[in-house]
Amino acid sequence: MNQYPFIPPLDTKQVKELVRQIRVLRYDYPSLSDQELADEWVEAQHRVIEEGRACPYADWIEGDRWRQGFQRAVDHAARMKIQKARAKESRQRWKDIIRDKQPSTPAQQRYVKRLAKKHNLVLDVPPDQMSKLAASRMIQKLIDEKPPESP
Repeated sequence: MNQYPFIPPLDTKQVKELVRQIRVLRYDYPSLSDQELADEWVEAQHRVIEEGRACPYADWIEGDRWRQGFQRAVDHAARMKIQKARAKESRQRWKDIIRDKQPSTPAQQRYVKRLAKKHNLVLDVPPDQMSKLAASRMIQKLIDEKPPESP
């Protein structure tokens, strides 16, 4: 999945840089369509050429097949984004599994007790018997809730 698409006449390093530039443009301009993104990228490359700086894509964008290759790079960047999101989700699940097996820290226990007292809440499980994950979720839940008004 990490292999970059074959886009002649670009070499792998140039394709990798192209995909990086596409990801930056997607971040900067999230509402642009693929066509508008391609136009924006080409304008940026023409500005680089006009400034007299080296542009590895100069010969490529002068041809008529660059849009096809650009679209392949856009598709690859989208696949990479999805793959990274899945990997992040998987890592988070494993962290939660590990945290669910560990006992809560003394600081979490004190904080849960304070928040429960502030919210006039009776806890089903004592804070010292909670896992790190359960204590963390309880803390977040109590922080998100508004405490009752005191008379």
